[in-house]
Amino acid sequence: MSNPFTPAFGFPPAILAGRDEIITSFLIALNNPGDPYRAVLFSGVRGIGKTALLTKLCEQAQLRGWISVSVLARKDMLKEMMEQLEMKAEEFLPAAKRVRLTGASVSSLGGVTWQNVPSAVKTWRTDLEKLLKVLKRKNIGVLFTIDEVDPKIEDLTYFIGTYQLLIRDGYPLALLMAGLPNKTRSLLNHDSIDFARKALLIKLKPLKVAEVKVLMSDMFAKEGKTIEEAALARLAAASDGYPFLIQMLGYHVFEASKGSEITFEEVEEGIKNAASFIETTVLEATLADLSDKDISFLKAMLKDPEDSLMADIAKRLKVTPSYAHQYKTRLIDQGVIEGAGRGKVTFAMPLLKQLMKEHFDGDSAL
Repeated sequence: MSNPFTPAFGFPPAILAGRDEIITSFLIALNNPGDPYRAVLFSGVRGIGKTALLTKLCEQAQLRGWISVSVLARKDMLKEMMEQLEMKAEEFLPAAKRVRLTGASVSSLGGVTWQNVPSAVKTWRTDLEKLLKVLKRKNIGVLFTIDEVDPKIEDLTYFIGTYQLLIRDGYPLALLMAGLPNKTRSLLNHDSIDFARKALLIKLKPLKVAEVKVLMSDMFAKEGKTIEEAALARLAAASDGYPFLIQMLGYHVFEASKGSEITFEEVEEGIKNAASFIETTVLEATLADLSDKDISFLKAMLKDPEDSLMADIAKRLKVTPSYAHQYKTRLIDQGVIEGAGRGKVTFAMPLLKQLMKEHFDGDSAL
């Protein structure tokens, strides 16, 4: 009996819940060049399932005859894109037209050079178009996915600009990008890539409790296990609807279970066993991206049992309301907190508040 949950990095979940509408809309777009789902920017906090969704959409596109090219936003992403495209399109290319990379430099906007057989130096965009022309004649579309977007990466901004020109020239393409809220916001505000603002922005939200319960029940059932209703409700609530937490908690509960029916006690044991892993992957990763002032703002929120009044936060920090508002905006942009009504904020991920309370327990600054 194998564990059906896959919290390990790089392993997509066996069942992707709560994203059916997005998947359906994207598949429709593959047959409609002007559909807004041909260019989508997914935004969300860590653990919301951005990468898993990109993986699923790539799989679905490939099943429909598309070639998918998937990269992270890194300085060598253009090189990797071409290598992937050439490899996946190899069966459609005459041997004389196959190319291989010799060097790359984006600083001059187009200094990516390739070597043919026999040798000939051409720009990256020119060779990309040659491959795309061959695929277009064979009615084969190409899906590009870019994870962890960051407008500071020159390769990314250059590719987006190039992609816009390729769309104008009628190539059958689709582009899916994903990143943290602050990065996607910066990308949309970037002066040199107006096309990014034309992409469909989808802010990924946690799954609903009912969706989580169905998902986890189905996952356990795959391996012949049932779960008590109270235990299932407890487990779903503990996940806060975040796909990564669903996988992590489900994995440890499955490991803690001994019989064919999972009990409430076994769920509590699994949650406890998962705690240290969750703290490392959720809390430490989140805090690493924040400044000391950001963290002080969050610590000021910990005093409140539920939502926090901005006036109270400013008073606790001994700063003016306008100064506190600056950090409110920063933390909202990073997906750590969100507005909760007039003059109020709350943690975007409830589990983060619990973890911070435990992490800073006894801190005199609280």
